[in-house]
Amino acid sequence: MMLSVLVCNILHPLLPLILPCVLIALALKLWNIYNENTRDTRCAAPLPEGSMGLPFIGETIQFIIQGVDFYRKKYLRHGPIFKTHIIGKPTIRVIGIENVSTILQGDGEIVEPYYPATFRTIIASQSQSILFSTGVEHERIRKLTSKVFNHSQLSASVPYIQKYTDEAITRWCLNGVVSGQDECHALLFRIASKVMCNFDYDEMETKHLSRVYKTMIDNMFCLPIDLPGTGFNKAMKARGIILSKIEANLKHRKEATNTDLDFVDALSLLAQEYDENAGAVNSQCLTGFALELLFAGHTSSATAASMMLLYLAKHPDVVTKVREELQEFQLLDRGEPLTLDAVSNLRYLDCVVKEVLRIAPPVGAGFRKVIKTFELAGKQIPVGWTLIYSIRETQNLAPNYCKPEEFDPDRFLPSRQEDKKGGRFSFLPFGAGPRGCIGKQLAKLMLKVVLIELVKSCRWELASPASLSLKLLPMPHAADGLPLRFAELDCNANGLDVDSKKPMP
Repeated sequence: MMLSVLVCNILHPLLPLILPCVLIALALKLWNIYNENTRDTRCAAPLPEGSMGLPFIGETIQFIIQGVDFYRKKYLRHGPIFKTHIIGKPTIRVIGIENVSTILQGDGEIVEPYYPATFRTIIASQSQSILFSTGVEHERIRKLTSKVFNHSQLSASVPYIQKYTDEAITRWCLNGVVSGQDECHALLFRIASKVMCNFDYDEMETKHLSRVYKTMIDNMFCLPIDLPGTGFNKAMKARGIILSKIEANLKHRKEATNTDLDFVDALSLLAQEYDENAGAVNSQCLTGFALELLFAGHTSSATAASMMLLYLAKHPDVVTKVREELQEFQLLDRGEPLTLDAVSNLRYLDCVVKEVLRIAPPVGAGFRKVIKTFELAGKQIPVGWTLIYSIRETQNLAPNYCKPEEFDPDRFLPSRQEDKKGGRFSFLPFGAGPRGCIGKQLAKLMLKVVLIELVKSCRWELASPASLSLKLLPMPHAADGLPLRFAELDCNANGLDVDSKKPMP
């Protein structure tokens, strides 16, 4: 009797602390049971290891705070397949060539494209979507868009890519030090606007719109809370500005009498193909297509261009080899117009672009929704769950790449061909399978022309190498904006830089 009274006297003051702990433990237990019950009982394989976090919130907060480190810690603890709960969905993250190949080859059968609600709300504005269509509709749209990226269209794009790049480089050299990331986004936005939609923007408008567009992109993967100051609210405001500009451009183009007859943009071709094969496209659909084309043609390419500037600033020996190749093919004359065929002949240049896309892929992962339960490496991947397949880690951990942490374009030369040793799923910057990026040739062309004009026109270096900090989400970027110092080349009669060993001014 005395003992029970003593216990009560001890525990009574602690009840305010014990009760919340018990309730939290109970809530976590019920949350785990709830998620465990979403597994497919018809499949004997267990769910992957991992934590589902807090009720309803899951591990979204940890993901937002930790960024890529969130996935790294999970990988080290649970291996290449693990479960979590982020952005409101039970999710499985998958890494590795064999695992990813199963997913990408199973598009339409075991998985279908999926994007978080915020991403879909911001980008998709109509039912006939290039990015979000599935099945027969996707095949139809993919067939219609194939003409947008054929040889003829790519060839017609080269003069504009070269012209806009030359104008940007001239300005960079005059300014001396510029923000590499901001300038790459502005340049690629201007190029994509012209090539994709035939929109012409001056320098000030381009910089403004590219900043607005970047705000939209940077806040795509966030909590869908539309309150002032939230990331989603910022993204929606930016989206509204971009859409209004697109609508104004489409209206102006429709009313114009003096059109640019020597160039037909991707949007016009797509609208024409729809008119001939699927019925007329209304203005809302055209606006939606334009937004998607700008997203597809600008966002990842701008990121890749800034990473290209970063890695080549750190590896001047690679720049020298590119310049030597340009000399071999007599392409060092700054006033000489480029052609698609001339660019396509540059083998080492192609290796450099591939290595940039391997070591710092613009898109680190792809999203899918599981439409049929299947097994992967002995683990159940249940229907209804979200699946995130890794591009970045799959490439970085692929065993076919020698010293994968090093920037080494030579790995793609015919003498080595390390990417071929691992199969097509060891190199995934453009995805693969039925939903591989249809515009990858245009993306590579833009990067190649930009690099050619850089190498034959200027030198550049990191303005603040000591402060360089590379972040990987939502896309690779330098925390300080990548300040770069540019200077024009002083070339000899052979077109080679005579100042390559001198300090930058």
